[in-house]
Amino acid sequence: MMAANAVPPTSEFGLNSPYPMAHSDMTLTATLNPTEIRPLLQSKIGQMSDEQVTKLHRVMQKLEAQQLWEEIKAAGARDRAEGKYDRLNEVIAEVRAEMAASNP
Repeated sequence: MMAANAVPPTSEFGLNSPYPMAHSDMTLTATLNPTEIRPLLQSKIGQMSDEQVTKLHRVMQKLEAQQLWEEIKAAGARDRAEGKYDRLNEVIAEVRAEMAASNP
């Protein structure tokens, strides 16, 4: 048990934790290249509980969604810079008019 005036240990992610920092192969990954990290991750995932794997999957989905959003924003910025949206309001008005005319 920790003394009342003791500072809780901080994890490698800067989070206060009641558990001391665990140093494993995973803490060294910041200095390794992806080829070296991949087998470490695969080993770690193989040791995880079902609940941990489910949480990791959610984190990965969030990272993928964030990456996709960044790609969409970059593509939109390129399209805007190329003038692809310059007539957007006119085109929308034309389509609406055509739809209204075909559905009396």
